[in-house]
Amino acid sequence: MLTRLADHWRAAGATAFGVWHTDTLVRVWPPGTTVARPDLVAPLMLHGRSCGQLGVVGLESALAQARLAVDADLVNTILQNQVDLEAMIGDLSENQDQLLALYELAQSMRSQLDTGELVQAVTRQAMRLTKARAAFTWLVTADHPPIYQFYPAPLLPFELLPKLFQRANQSANPVLLTATDLPEHLVAGVENLYLIPIQLSGVTIAALGLLFDRSAAALSPDLKLGQAIARQAEVYFENVLLHEDALKQTRLRTELSLARQIQFSLLPQKLPQLPGLDMYAAMRPAEEVGGDFYTFAHRPDTSLAFTIADAAGKGMPAAMLMSMTHTIISSAARFMPILTPKLLIGRAIQDLYDNFTETGLFVTLFAGQYFSEGRCLRFANAGHSPVIFCPAHAPAHLLEADAPPMGVLPDNLCEDFELCFEIGDVLIAATDGFSEAVNPANEMFSYQRLLDLAKALADRPAREIAAAFYQAMDDFQGNQPQRDDQTIIVLKGIPK
Repeated sequence: MLTRLADHWRAAGATAFGVWHTDTLVRVWPPGTTVARPDLVAPLMLHGRSCGQLGVVGLESALAQARLAVDADLVNTILQNQVDLEAMIGDLSENQDQLLALYELAQSMRSQLDTGELVQAVTRQAMRLTKARAAFTWLVTADHPPIYQFYPAPLLPFELLPKLFQRANQSANPVLLTATDLPEHLVAGVENLYLIPIQLSGVTIAALGLLFDRSAAALSPDLKLGQAIARQAEVYFENVLLHEDALKQTRLRTELSLARQIQFSLLPQKLPQLPGLDMYAAMRPAEEVGGDFYTFAHRPDTSLAFTIADAAGKGMPAAMLMSMTHTIISSAARFMPILTPKLLIGRAIQDLYDNFTETGLFVTLFAGQYFSEGRCLRFANAGHSPVIFCPAHAPAHLLEADAPPMGVLPDNLCEDFELCFEIGDVLIAATDGFSEAVNPANEMFSYQRLLDLAKALADRPAREIAAAFYQAMDDFQGNQPQRDDQTIIVLKGIPK
């Protein structure tokens, strides 16, 4: 282009055309011409600053000066476009390098499913791709103690890492620290520490640190790449943490399922048969496991000992308390030489009171003993409800507790009571998951509804009575979740 301009000026009568930088001749046409100084000059500008001059020798008219100024403007425009094009090519090349680097990062981390291994991979790849002297990652999540990795070797004291994590957490943006910011900690030759927070859902879970032995002015591409690596790492950390959470949930479901199987295996697998008595029992936990249980035991005196209990709360704590209480009750009901419901409850309080005190929990228990020979039902009640007695020829009523639940007091305040259990009489011992069931309007089922339901169902077999109670709960609760365990024992007097 400059050669063509020189040809045009020479055709217009100029003896020489050239480019000057300050007072130094850079290029002249025709080549080899000796020129002391030009007769006409026009400045060359780049980004608002002078970068040289166009000069003409042999012409001095105003028209020639105006033409030279136009030529200079043309050269300025071409220079600016060339510089912008080179910058764009540089940016594209840098972006391509970053994309290739991120692709390599993705290839190295996509198979990582372990948090520790992922921390290691992020640290190593970040150091390699950004050409840092060293790198570190410090990860903190609710389910993990801090996990950290230095690569290739620790260049910072360990006790500084939590402080750097806190700084990243507070800033929520990348921070470039210099030797002035960390005068006591950066080793010789390390000029900068670039600290990048790694976040999930707006919460900082990790900090990626890059230590450079170059000045800040030379780091721009690598700092951008470091940020891109951190953003990519966020995706992989989220995937790994979700994977670990899924494994944990699967393990928990498996453990709860096993606990449920064990809990149900503790219940009687087959109900005893007694002349003159129709019986049925069932349990429906609110969660995988619950705190309710029931027992049946034949006694050497031919009586039938039975219990129904409700441990405070629900879920695993209640299930653990239920398991301890069930073991004591079942053993005592079978092997105590002399047994009454009161003595059975007293034995459980004696053996378990310290455990109740340590856990701050308690258990309600209704204990019964049925004598087939005389159709006599003996019972004691430690804080348990509802227990409904529905005589064949009288209204249904509650058999209320005369003592607090087991675990409240160290002494047994229960007394034994007896009633005649004739043909057509029905005893329904349930847990408060029935009486306290809630409908969509937040109303409780209540004792009165239970009494009315018991009377309406009294002419049915024990199994059907229990099934109807559960159906009533389902109808009443609607789409409301079951809030508490629902366990029921039904005894009905029948002809021998």
